[in-house]
Amino acid sequence: MFYDSDIYLVEWRESRWLVLSSIMSLIPTAYSLFHSLFFLSSVSLISTAVSANYWRKATISSRRDLDLVLQKLIFIIYLSNGLYYIRGYRNIIFVPCSIYLIYNYYYSNLLYNEKKNEWLIYHLRFHMMVLIGQMIVLESIQNESKSKYH
Repeated sequence: MFYDSDIYLVEWRESRWLVLSSIMSLIPTAYSLFHSLFFLSSVSLISTAVSANYWRKATISSRRDLDLVLQKLIFIIYLSNGLYYIRGYRNIIFVPCSIYLIYNYYYSNLLYNEKKNEWLIYHLRFHMMVLIGQMIVLESIQNESKSKYH
């Protein structure tokens, strides 16, 4: 179902920060491209484009639906890669980072529904945890491939 409305869920003065934090996902996109991880590079690029596109005009729309579904799928892709490739000290970072990511996502939604302005801080933290988690996964994959060939 494709629809667009002029009902803003978040005004630009708030959503601009989420556009910026979404664009920061170009960091894992570039890293994975540089290290020939083409699938994850594509996944990260799509994630960036869809998220930034939604937050640039945060209305009830098909863009929002696509963002909600796609970001959950991308979370599963990165989480499964993380569970497979992350070893040693990276787990000490990845596991708490993943828990904190879920906490911030949950709490941002809770505060948003309660109409509390603090939701934005939690959602920005969520975006940052996504970025950190993706980089840990990508670095672990890169480290694994280095150890196989050296």
